[in-house]
Amino acid sequence: MVWLLTGLWHGAAWTYVTWGGMMLVLLAGEKYCWGRGLSRLPSPVQHLYTILLVVFSMVMFRSSGIGYGLSYFRSMIGLGGRPDGQAVYYLLEYWPEWIACVLASLPVKVWAQRSLERREGPCPP
Repeated sequence: MVWLLTGLWHGAAWTYVTWGGMMLVLLAGEKYCWGRGLSRLPSPVQHLYTILLVVFSMVMFRSSGIGYGLSYFRSMIGLGGRPDGQAVYYLLEYWPEWIACVLASLPVKVWAQRSLERREGPCPP
């Protein structure tokens, strides 16, 4: 109920309510269904899982309508035909930002810290 109300709080549109419902299903699913199995996966797989679900949920949050959001989902998984001109424009115009975002979404700090600890041993408190 909280997530559905959170969707309504963002605006009186069905896309926000749908986004809230998606969050409800994902969080309840992780808590009661697949969370234990997810915790057994390697950390990079868990990280990718989180990023993909957040990106997919934000599509519905930012869509102008549910039909448009569903169409966008189909395009994201390769079922929507070829990309429209706007998508191609964004990819070509903002490719440095896309690369920076992908790199920023990686757990670089953790990797660097582990690498330094292997070289020098643990840091003193």
